[in-house]
Amino acid sequence: HHPVPESHTRHCRFRFSLRTLLVVMALLGVLLGVLGSMAYEARRQRRMVTRLNPSYVGIERSGRLPDVLDTTYCSRVVGLSIWNAEFSDASSLVQLNNLAELSLEGTQVENLSSLSSLDNLCELWLNDTPVADLSVLSGLTSLRKVGLEQSNVCDVSPLSSLPKLEHIYLADSPIADVSPLAKVKTLTFVDLRRTQVSDEQVNKLRQALPNCQILR
Repeated sequence: HHPVPESHTRHCRFRFSLRTLLVVMALLGVLLGVLGSMAYEARRQRRMVTRLNPSYVGIERSGRLPDVLDTTYCSRVVGLSIWNAEFSDASSLVQLNNLAELSLEGTQVENLSSLSSLDNLCELWLNDTPVADLSVLSGLTSLRKVGLEQSNVCDVSPLSSLPKLEHIYLADSPIADVSPLAKVKTLTFVDLRRTQVSDEQVNKLRQALPNCQILR
């Protein structure tokens, strides 16, 4: 066997080292691209938040609360709107303990159990969601306005115990029985347009709530 010339060995090692370097650089490029994309999204969300009132937050594209909403910031948020058809898990809202206004319109949120601790909630907008069960809302005694248009709500009895409730929006929902609302003497506005509520029920509700405007 003839010995391999040292120059040839060095050349092979150089080619191997160069190939390794190119692979590493390519991987670093991919990693930097991903990190850059994440950093851009974080900056976009921060700019979005700073454009709004510091106490109000709107989330459009991200399927979760933005990273900017750390524990300290969460305590300052009193209003939150999420416009995202992919958002379905409301468990992350538990940390927003001072939330007064919440809009989940157009989302896929169905389970409201995570809202049970939001004692300061005054306005809740669930229009165009698959929500059907309102039992959790019976404990949110600060609620004044509830939007349930185009939802799956058939039973509004959990709302009958709310002492401050003023407005209910039920248009385009499958609701057929609104008799529990007759107990809510604080109501000033009820929207029943394009529902299955009978004229007889509407008339009874008007008699029970003479100071309430009822749209039919």
